[in-house]
Amino acid sequence: MFEKLTTYYTELSELKLNDFNKFIFTKILAKALKFNTIVPILAALSVVAFSVALQTKYYVFIPQSSITAFASYVIFASVTSLLILVMYPLAIIIILNYIGFKVRGSINRLFVPLKLIILTASFFLCIYKMAAGMPLAHKIYVTLVWVLLYFILVNFYIAYSRNDGKLIFSKFRIFFLVLFVGLSIKPFTILFIFTSEMINYTSIDSNIYLNQNACDLVSTPIGNKDRSANMAIYRPEILQKIPGGGCYLRDNSIRYGFGGDYVLNFKKNVEPITNSSHEQYNVYVRLTCYANNCYAEDNIIIANDKDSQNSLILANQRKKLRQMHLLD
Repeated sequence: MFEKLTTYYTELSELKLNDFNKFIFTKILAKALKFNTIVPILAALSVVAFSVALQTKYYVFIPQSSITAFASYVIFASVTSLLILVMYPLAIIIILNYIGFKVRGSINRLFVPLKLIILTASFFLCIYKMAAGMPLAHKIYVTLVWVLLYFILVNFYIAYSRNDGKLIFSKFRIFFLVLFVGLSIKPFTILFIFTSEMINYTSIDSNIYLNQNACDLVSTPIGNKDRSANMAIYRPEILQKIPGGGCYLRDNSIRYGFGGDYVLNFKKNVEPITNSSHEQYNVYVRLTCYANNCYAEDNIIIANDKDSQNSLILANQRKKLRQMHLLD
């Protein structure tokens, strides 16, 4: 085992970085970007992303009035998310390979550990700058997935070099490739939601006007107990009623909309509610509107530690506070 690790380290140290870049361009990118290759990948990832989104309580809204436009949005969001998830780390790897190829002679002994540190730091800085509103734990997760991608590429290149230009798929390499795909599902879903927010399909804590009927539908009490002190509708910074009817909803909500249709998930409590078993949960009302006709699904209870909607709301509120601090 030690001899194998030593051999592997030696191969990493003696990696021909310029040839490694050529391998990425000619054997990975050239084949992966073919139309008949990328379309099935996008279709599969889109289905997986939507499935995972449903399982993790991200609400996927499918409009009734503009299905064609929505399908175009799904393809665009999937392409964008896939490019961020794969192309960004590939670009970083190629750039660092080129720099390493130019300066390797002066840092030969420290090259492997030094490059891994620089590579990991570059991955983290990329996702940190690119998705400022993303929680830190998600950024670290994406960074580790990108590091795994690097080692997969290195292993395929080493195998390619050993076998006179033949790409060999051993069980070991297939296992790590499958592992990468499996671990990529969560960051793909995170980036899919992030992309949705950026192109305004998903809007967190947007300043939205509700007519009187819709305002009444989201203003229902939480269960049978009097929880008025913890109800969001009594906080003017969250819900502001308009004289003559209707209200402005500013916080505690996530809106998914496309065309004239939208769904609004409104968290009715401000602080998590604790039950008799000392378990914390949040209560939502889901307002679904098609062509200005709104319907409500009320008192949806979600455990606080599994509430991804609440995580998005809290992350957005923290971002608002940072922005206000910068303006002061």
